[in-house]
Amino acid sequence: MGGLRERKKQQTLLALHRAALRLTLEAGLEATTVGAIAEAADVSPRTFFNYFAAKEDAVIGFSEQFMTGLIDAFADDPEPPADIVAALVEVIWTLMTDATALGSSADDRQAVIERNPALLRHVFASVASIETRLIDACARRLRCDPRFPDDDARLDAARVGVSVAVGIMKVTLARAFTPPAGGSSPGALASPSGDDAPPTRPQHGDASAPGDAESPSPLPDPPTWQDAAQARDTYLRTLRRLLE
Repeated sequence: MGGLRERKKQQTLLALHRAALRLTLEAGLEATTVGAIAEAADVSPRTFFNYFAAKEDAVIGFSEQFMTGLIDAFADDPEPPADIVAALVEVIWTLMTDATALGSSADDRQAVIERNPALLRHVFASVASIETRLIDACARRLRCDPRFPDDDARLDAARVGVSVAVGIMKVTLARAFTPPAGGSSPGALASPSGDDAPPTRPQHGDASAPGDAESPSPLPDPPTWQDAAQARDTYLRTLRRLLE
């Protein structure tokens, strides 16, 4: 019976995420309501909030169930991590990627964030909201690490490790989903924080404005999840060089 109940819960979770993603791609984030998502998934709005805290979480697939399971699995691993920051980056990366891989394509996930910049800020806020949980989980994981013999040492290491890992993931996600501003190189980073949304990438083939001397040169295609993974690894290598 318990297995059937869990399967039904997972099916409802998938249905809500897919409905939220589809509706947001079609109508935009502002026009998509919790009621519309619930109706499309054939559940009540009250049921929606049993799975997601907000419509943004449903769109990107940020569920409490997934986060709790992943963080607990990290904390309970009996082997101490050889590289604390790399291990934490991997946890956050899994939250950002696998949490949104609930039956939706990578192209759709990237497209919905590019079209709705507020989602990127929500992703950052979601990561920040679990920092305390990550610190606690990391300190638990380090109990079997002889390099950190007492609670204070483990907590200090966890705080530093989480702060650095979150920073790496923020610039990684910004690089993946924030189009370069005019004149910037394709790899330039732009911060999505604050009230201003990230700049919008002009569409290829747009005509020049009246009076323009020439059409602007085409911009490169936006980075992909694979590009983001390469950026993540680059930042980790840079960190290791800084610490040598």
